[in-house]
Amino acid sequence: MTASRLVPVLVAVAAVPCLVSLPLRAVAKHASPVKIEDVVRVLKHKPDAKPADFTKVGQDVDSVLAELVGEPKADVELRRRAARALGSFGRRRATAVLTSAMSSTEVPEPVRAAAMVGLARARGESAFEDVKPYLRDGSAALRIGAAEALGTMGGDRARTLLGGAIETEESLEVRAAMEAALKAADR
Repeated sequence: MTASRLVPVLVAVAAVPCLVSLPLRAVAKHASPVKIEDVVRVLKHKPDAKPADFTKVGQDVDSVLAELVGEPKADVELRRRAARALGSFGRRRATAVLTSAMSSTEVPEPVRAAAMVGLARARGESAFEDVKPYLRDGSAALRIGAAEALGTMGGDRARTLLGGAIETEESLEVRAAMEAALKAADR
């Protein structure tokens, strides 16, 4: 979905809150269509955008990112990128949106996995207990997200958990993500 097609959808949906995304929407402010379009443009050009990438967009970028994470009609890849970027802002509102997205079964798994990484960026090692159960989830995508989040937060507990999980993980793709997370945790 292009930015010009996404803006009217976001504006229209903002006027009628969906029950599915109510917890995410409850903490998000609504931004102008121009601001949304600017944030979308950055996300499309920067797969792993950081706050410095949004300097020309202005203030309240985290509000737009929160709105995108919770927007069920937005492109899943855009929502995933927004969740990862939101964690770099580290505000209370960002943490609430990311925690809600991560735990909601109504949110697509790639977005949930990215929300784990965002939460690890926002809270560091204090997100350990929130992320830990997902390392044993039935979904490979969520296990990969948990591994990446643990690698992002680092610390002895994350390394120990990853080291133990690698021994019993059946999926080659998940094991590779766990190995990469262990290397990231050691930095």
